This record gives sequence, C-alpha cells and structure tokens, in this order.
Amino acid sequence: MKNTTLSFSIPDDAEIFFSDQNNTRLKKYTTDSGFIIQPNSKTAEPNYTGPGIFYTNSGKLYAGQFSNGNPQGEGWLFVEGDSEDPTLSYKEHNMYGLFVAGKIQNGWYVAADHIYFSSPNRIISKTDLAAEWAALQKKTESGDTKAMFDFARKYYTYDAIEPNTSKALEWLEKAARADYMPAIKELVDIYSGESASYRSKDKFAADKEKQAYWAGVICKKDKTLAIAERRFERTYFQIYWGHFYYHLNHWYHENGSIKWTNQPFILLNELTP
Repeated sequence: MKNTTLSFSIPDDAEIFFSDQNNTRLKKYTTDSGFIIQPNSKTAEPNYTGPGIFYTNSGKLYAGQFSNGNPQGEGWLFVEGDSEDPTLSYKEHNMYGLFVAGKIQNGWYVAADHIYFSSPNRIISKTDLAAEWAALQKKTESGDTKAMFDFARKYYTYDAIEPNTSKALEWLEKAARADYMPAIKELVDIYSGESASYRSKDKFAADKEKQAYWAGVICKKDKTLAIAERRFERTYFQIYWGHFYYHLNHWYHENGSIKWTNQPFILLNELTP
C-alpha cells in the first residue's frame, strides 16, 4: 500500500475550530498515514488526482475529490468517536463542503458526543461571508421572492449572519405576500411557537391568530396542500378551521367565562386573508 498523510484546515477568520482531547481549539488537523482507494478499488499513488476514499486503520475517513493527493473539490471528512484518534476529542466529527488543497472554503461542521449532535456550524471566511451577504441582499431588493426567503433565514437560522427576528419576519412576510409558498409555510410554523432543528423555540413568540391567518392563505391557494398530512403536525386546514371555529366564530373569553356568539361560520371561499 502507498501510504500518505492528509491535512485539513479551516480559514483563520472563520469562527469554527476542531477540538482536541484537551478542548484546545485547532485550525488544522493532520491524519495518520493512510491510503487512497480509487473507484476501481485499486490503491492510488500519493499524488493521485480524481475521486476516491482515504482511510486509516484507526477509522478516519475522507471521501471526495483529490488533486495531487490533497482534498480538492466537494468532499466529506468523517472521524468516528471510537477511532482512538490521538489528536481530536472523543467525538464524532463531520466536515463537508468545498475543499481547496485541504482547506475547507465553504462548508459545514457537526460534532456528536454519543447520541447528542450539535447544530451544524457554517464554515466560511468572513470575507466570503460578507460577499455572499451583499450579493443575496442585492437580489432580494430586486424583488426575487426566493432571495427574500433566503435573506430572511439569514436572520434566524443556525448560520444566521446577523440575528434579528424582526427583520426575519419582515422579509418572510414580503415573500409570503408575493405568493412564495415556502415563506407562507414557514410563517405557519414560526407562529406555532415550536422549535425546529434550525430554529430555537425562544426566537419567535407564538401567535395563534397569525398562524391561522397564514394557514388560511394556504387553504385558499392550494386545497390539496391544505389537507395533506404533516408529520407530527396538524394539517393547514385543521389549523385554520380550528382557530376560527373555536376562537372567533362561536365562542370567546370574557372575564374568565365563555361567551357564545351568533356569528355565522366563515366559509372557506369567503376567507380574505
């Protein structure tokens, strides 16, 4: 076998680090000697160029593109928690994205400890991040609804550039009022007050009336989507009808007691969001 050693590094101005067994933060990680396997199952030369898999007996692994023996292009670094790695902390490490000569330029990093997984962390230099932000903002302000949606998410997801829930809702509603369905669905979920894998529960306050409002918009625009099952969630139809039936049309609270009304039930085709 033709042994080789790979080095992986993170941009100096990116706010992400590897962690070693003493919890020291590292910008660079070098593997033990290993070998590259080509798609034809043959062991590659140390200066190999092309797709392949690198691994060692201790369980470290890189899968992706190589150039002259270095990670170059799309790839994934994976280090098992029980790999007995002499450098990294005893966690499962995942790093994937775009590599240039072993340095990740644009990607994600996730660490796991037994059954606990951290939220994915974006790996990108501050310079590239600023350029990405400016380009997206320009596209957003031109009226591109998908860009509005993506721009809004930059204010509250785990890779938030500038956390700001007010700005997030402002751009989500602009995209939603321009009939961009992903934004409408996101508003229904946000106003539930529940958490998501990319959104913590305390970032947005629950607002059942606004949730019902946007669920009603979906009911008007797409009847199939309105009644489609949603895993662990009520359908949009149930959210809308449930709120308006029980809270607006037939009873309401007054001084701690329930008062009944004589208002007629709002018909779906008469809904005006």
